[in-house]
Amino acid sequence: VTPFRKQSTEIIKYLEKVNAGLDDITVGTVHSLQGAEREVIIFSSVYGSHDSSNYFFDQDVMMLNVAVSRAKKSFLGFGDMHIFDPSDVHSPSGVLASYLFRKPQNELTNITLPKRKNLIKSNDPLRWKQVDETHQELLEFCFEHAQTNITIASPFITRYAITTAGIPDLITSAIDRNVEVDCYVDAYLNKSNGKIKRSAQDGINMLENAGASVKIAGKFHNKTLCADHFLICEGSFNWLSAQRKKTDKYYRYERSLVYWTEKNAEHKTIRKLVKSFKESMAKRLIENQ
Repeated sequence: VTPFRKQSTEIIKYLEKVNAGLDDITVGTVHSLQGAEREVIIFSSVYGSHDSSNYFFDQDVMMLNVAVSRAKKSFLGFGDMHIFDPSDVHSPSGVLASYLFRKPQNELTNITLPKRKNLIKSNDPLRWKQVDETHQELLEFCFEHAQTNITIASPFITRYAITTAGIPDLITSAIDRNVEVDCYVDAYLNKSNGKIKRSAQDGINMLENAGASVKIAGKFHNKTLCADHFLICEGSFNWLSAQRKKTDKYYRYERSLVYWTEKNAEHKTIRKLVKSFKESMAKRLIENQ
């Protein structure tokens, strides 16, 4: 079962191609299978975490209800599980998520994931390395060498981290060189009792006063840093909230993976990664925050 006719068609084509030999499999959209029941329902959600959160099956409260209620014994969901948010209690997919993630044993762990294409070819000038205790140095490197744009995605933001990392001065120096600085912070993770935390608001004000553009986005948890089209870094490090000093109470070991090119030359793979990252964040922007 799938929300989309095209996905239904692709599944049928694949089953025919591999000669599954299972003639009692029924494939169709949710709407086409209303009234039908099966022992096992396999649900293909199609959407990925790079898509906006305005999912087709959340527009009609009955769609997922119909999909789930077709199953007499088991309902199995296949797809990007990151799109199902159990904290979103007002959406059908959020209600479904509360059941899917209720028990750890609900997860199917014996599934072989498809191989992904290798982005790095032999003799490719693209380089990569792991970053652990040098995140601050990497941040300063990006601000020093970027020529057009620096973009940071950090779900959490605090006044203390902004101050101790000297980020306002880094932004001011970059702005003086006509380098645009964009910062994404989460719309909900920096709130308490529905109101933005004072430390978070102070941090946002400091960034904006230094000349950065602060964008409020929803439902993201990635921590990303990119400079022009020569560097992109992904990992666990919250660029705008992580404490840098080992003596700090909440200092934690962090680890990230950075891709870059020597001599800060533009690279088509990094360009694609940066473009995809920015498009994904743009879809998550929250208006009037």
